[in-house]
Amino acid sequence: MPKQLFGIGMRNIKTAIAVFICCLLYSIIGANGVMLAAISAILCMQATIDKSVDVGKNRVTGSFIGGIVGAFAMQFTHFVMGSEMQIVMVSLSVVLIIFTCNLAKVPDSSGTACVVFLVIVYQIGADEPFIYALSRVIHSLIGIGAAIFVNIYFDLDNFKTAPDTPLQEQNIYPASVPEQAEKQETENPPNQQNNKTEVP
Repeated sequence: MPKQLFGIGMRNIKTAIAVFICCLLYSIIGANGVMLAAISAILCMQATIDKSVDVGKNRVTGSFIGGIVGAFAMQFTHFVMGSEMQIVMVSLSVVLIIFTCNLAKVPDSSGTACVVFLVIVYQIGADEPFIYALSRVIHSLIGIGAAIFVNIYFDLDNFKTAPDTPLQEQNIYPASVPEQAEKQETENPPNQQNNKTEVP
């Protein structure tokens, strides 16, 4: 598989395919949340499969932490909505979220957790914070799955071997030392005249 197609990088193409899969899937099942899934697919499309998995874990973990803190924070901010006290509580909650992520040794999840928290406080409200957090996790998992699937497909495609080409010729499994010595001896046979003894 070429690294570029008409000047467009493969990561660009893989991202577009992952977004297409998300949009097609949500169009077929007729569900909402395609935006969250597509965003997750875009952010999780990394250069390697391992990096995609790491970014996906961070998004899911951040959604859980942000949803939990947001749900508990709404129990207090609900009584001070629109006042200066709400601003203070929201700011302190952000500190708590980042501290929690660092304590849980997932500091890369703090960004997603803060975003989820702010959406719950300023858009979702106190009615369905847990439902929003859970739905966000589900949509994120779909987008993450699409990104990882595309990454795995193209990764396998890059490592396909030609059926008629020996693996050693493809430098996948190099020949052992004895085999290399035998091959070198075959290609460069010793001078037979040097082995002959002169008869006086």
